[in-house]
Parts: sequence; structure tokens; C-alpha cells
Amino acid sequence: MTRRSLILLILVPAACTGVSSDPTDQPRPVTGNKRMFVTSTTYQGGNLGGLAGADAKCADRAAAAGLAGAYKAWLSDSHKSAASRLTHSVGSYSLIDGTVVAASWDDLVATNLQHAVDHDEFGHAYAGTITCQVVGGFLPAWTETATDGSKFPSQGDSCGDWSEFQHGSTVGAAVAGNIQASGSYWTEELCVPACVEHASLYCLEQ
Repeated sequence: MTRRSLILLILVPAACTGVSSDPTDQPRPVTGNKRMFVTSTTYQGGNLGGLAGADAKCADRAAAAGLAGAYKAWLSDSHKSAASRLTHSVGSYSLIDGTVVAASWDDLVATNLQHAVDHDEFGHAYAGTITCQVVGGFLPAWTETATDGSKFPSQGDSCGDWSEFQHGSTVGAAVAGNIQASGSYWTEELCVPACVEHASLYCLEQ
């Protein structure tokens, strides 16, 4: 082996520093139109069972409504963002009744949606209870996620990665979105509910 070849072998791995080796933690571009909904049921933030538990709840609600396809939660924790773990479709994202929310993933992670994600897995207008009493109150969905799909910075603690009501003596909290909003507040509202409180989940077809 030449000295030059040895140098190349040493330098190439360094270019991948910071890139996850887990293929499930990389955004995957896909084709086809996708559906999305907000769950008709609500869950305590500290009792979701982590990201896997939240994804399972989305799958359960989709199955209850007879929806084909795989669904995962629009949700981030301290290790993975929604954008890094969900597929990115070049097709549209629509409510179950066919109302278009975004023309593509790129449109979904822009500032404004074409319509609020305010219909549940059965295609019914969301009929939850207003619990976040900020600016008149709103209907919350757990997200801990910014509009671009990244983890929302410097707010809450993701409810101990969605598995704790509090950490030590500190009561946990997490960012929630406003189910009634189509602007940036759909995913990053001013309200940061405590992890013992209940909120819905946004579920996206994969």
C-alpha cells in the first residue's frame, strides 16, 4: 500500500463525522400523495411511550378508521426530529376528506399550510376540548417541533422524551401545536403544556 493510499483511507471517514449510521434516522424522499390527521383521542405527554409509542398510537387510530398505509407521529424528542424520521413526499399531504394541507413535504415545512390539520382519522372535524389557555385558548397537539420539522429549540424537555411526567423535582413540559391554526402555530404555539396534561397527535402517512 502506498503512503498516499494510506492517507486517503484515514481521511475519508472524517468526512462523515456527525452523520447517523442508523438508516431509520435519515429523511427518505418518497412519491405519491399522502394523508394526515389529528387523533380524535388525547394522550398525556409523559405517557406516550417515547416516539415509538406515539407512532404506535397513530397506527392504532389509522387502523380504527380503516385507513391503509403506515402512519407516524409529527413529533420530535431530544434525539430525533420529526423531519429526520419521517418520509418526505413530493406528492401532496391532505386531510382524510381530501382537503389539501400542503402540496409537498417542502410546502408542509414552509411557514403556512393551505389548511389546518383539524380533521381526525375518520375525516370528522376535530371536536376536542380547549385546554391551553393562551390568547383565548386553543386545541393542542403534542409536537415539540418547529415549522421546518426540527426540534423546537429551548422550550420544554420533551416530557423526558415522551416517557416522564417530571424529572426529579422538575415538572416536565413540551411544545404543543394549535389544531385550529394553519400558520406557524399549527406546530409551535405559545403554550407549553405540562406533561400530565392531555393533547392529541398529528399523524402523517408514510
